[in-house]
Amino acid sequence: MIFVASYARMSTGASLVAFDGKTGAVRWRGDLKLAQDIEHSRYHNHVELDFDHGDLAIRGQESSQAYFELFAPADGAPLFRVVQKQ
Repeated sequence: MIFVASYARMSTGASLVAFDGKTGAVRWRGDLKLAQDIEHSRYHNHVELDFDHGDLAIRGQESSQAYFELFAPADGAPLFRVVQKQ
C-alpha cells in the first residue's frame, strides 16, 4: 500500500489516504482534526508519516500542540492517540 498525508501549513489537521500499491484504488481515507483558536496568519502545521512496529504513525506539530497517532495500515482503524499542548 501507498500512504499519503495531505495537509496545509496554515490550517489544522491532515487527510490520510491509503492506495492499493498494484491498482491505485483507494483502500481507505481518514481525517485528523484538532481544534485551534489561533489567528490564521500565526498558524503553522507540519505532518510526518512513518511506521512504528508495523503500524502507520503520524506525527504532527501545530502552533500550540504536538500529536502522535497510530493507525492500522490495513483499514485505517485508530489504535492510539496522544496530544500534547504546548
